[in-house]
Amino acid sequence: MKNFIRDKKGNTLVLAVILMTVMLAVVIGLSRAFVTELRLSKNLDDAVFSYYGAESGIEYGMYDARKTDLSLSGSTTSGTFANNVQWTRTTDDEIASLSLSQISQDKSVQLDFYNQDDPTVASGLGSLVFNWDGAGSWALIKVTSWTPAATIDWSTKSDVEYLRAVSGVDYSINLTSTKAYSIKIKALYSNMTDVTVVAYDGADGTGTQVPIPNFLDITGVGQYGNSKQAINVSMTRGLPLSSLYNYVIFTEESLVKELE
Repeated sequence: MKNFIRDKKGNTLVLAVILMTVMLAVVIGLSRAFVTELRLSKNLDDAVFSYYGAESGIEYGMYDARKTDLSLSGSTTSGTFANNVQWTRTTDDEIASLSLSQISQDKSVQLDFYNQDDPTVASGLGSLVFNWDGAGSWALIKVTSWTPAATIDWSTKSDVEYLRAVSGVDYSINLTSTKAYSIKIKALYSNMTDVTVVAYDGADGTGTQVPIPNFLDITGVGQYGNSKQAINVSMTRGLPLSSLYNYVIFTEESLVKELE
């Protein structure tokens, strides 16, 4: 009888050790899951902070673009907010060529080939070469031109429209280098996809490639903790106004109020 009791005590000890091992394994597993969840939550918080840091860089670039007499060509600015979020923005006010993944149906993109700070400067354009895809899509290309001058004679202004169906090959429009231009590309009947526009100083897409001015390319980068986020925006320099109004105002004097 005493031996039986001693055997029971031994079994109880083994069972207790097994239960403690199982409980310890469960606790360790839950702890690891809890720590992982905390780490993921921290990374998510850092990502949110860094994203808004990148967005602030974009907003700062747009603010710079609204200033007068400001060169944005290849400019870079950085800083740190009070909450230790680091931000960097890189801005360029011209692009080598236009490349868009899509122009939605009935939407348009405007390209301005004139100097917004000096109305006497000609475009230097000889031709524009367009290419896009999109089954059933048509492009309505409106070309507005005028003669550059210190005081512009608007009797020289002319508007020409080109309607072209998607064909999968380059389509060129010849222009006059001594003129200033505003080009509007509108997608009809379907979305235009993989849109490219390249400018040249010669006819029919020949000669030297001309950069597209007044088209902002802004990259904002935000960093907080171990997270780093980047946002890139490409848009026309006048987009903040052109998105509100579907017309263009021409004046001999600046409509932009000086920012202190």
